[in-house]
Amino acid sequence: MKIKDFKPRTAITVGRGESLREATQRLADDDVGVLVVINAGGAVGVFSEQDLARAVADGADLDEEPVGHNMTEAPLTVEKDGALGDAIAKMNETGCDTPWWSTVATSLG
Repeated sequence: MKIKDFKPRTAITVGRGESLREATQRLADDDVGVLVVINAGGAVGVFSEQDLARAVADGADLDEEPVGHNMTEAPLTVEKDGALGDAIAKMNETGCDTPWWSTVATSLG
């Protein structure tokens, strides 16, 4: 079975310079736990609920602090045509416990 057989959703994106509040609103509006962070050159990372929690705990100003200062760069990715077993093995090797599979995964890999 391949990753694409799961019919991953199209990724919801956020600009690197958008505020944490804007990103938080997008997480809530789209009912997702992770956003793909983009700039003019394409995808540059991900911003997750965990990244948000870390920023809040550190006292970040949600209206002033940009997503780019709080995102996860170079996240673990898998190819859409890759085998599910290979993806699980990659997650086990790196200690990743939460996969995110989207239609832009290959652009981050």
